[in-house]
Amino acid sequence: MKPLSFSSFIEKYRNCHEKRIDKLLIFKFEGCIAQSKSEKSCDYAIAVQDEQQLFLIECKDGKVSLRDFDQGIKQLENSIEIIRKEFKAVPDLAVLCYGKLDHLVLVRLRYIKKLRYNVRFAAKRLAEKYCIACK
Repeated sequence: MKPLSFSSFIEKYRNCHEKRIDKLLIFKFEGCIAQSKSEKSCDYAIAVQDEQQLFLIECKDGKVSLRDFDQGIKQLENSIEIIRKEFKAVPDLAVLCYGKLDHLVLVRLRYIKKLRYNVRFAAKRLAEKYCIACK
């Protein structure tokens, strides 16, 4: 994310800040940053201060079906759109955190590397680095 946009994000949403873990600032996205009831958004945004990067995090517990996966992708893309409209910049990474994946989701993951506006995408287990926000 551009430095000016990153600073603006931190300043504007400081009331949504939930916790700090090392150099990661974790913000509640759905219900705080995104207040729309009609469109679902991701669960968290993580700001990495040293690198001025913004990551969007969607948490999915248990076994993630293809329907759950598609819903998670849509929530991440809605969140990307919210950030883009407000700050004229996009996040650096969108992460779907999961417990277990259905085999059909594993097949679909092979083909998804980027989301809307070329935002990098990653699927990570709940125990991995950026999924710490889900706990």
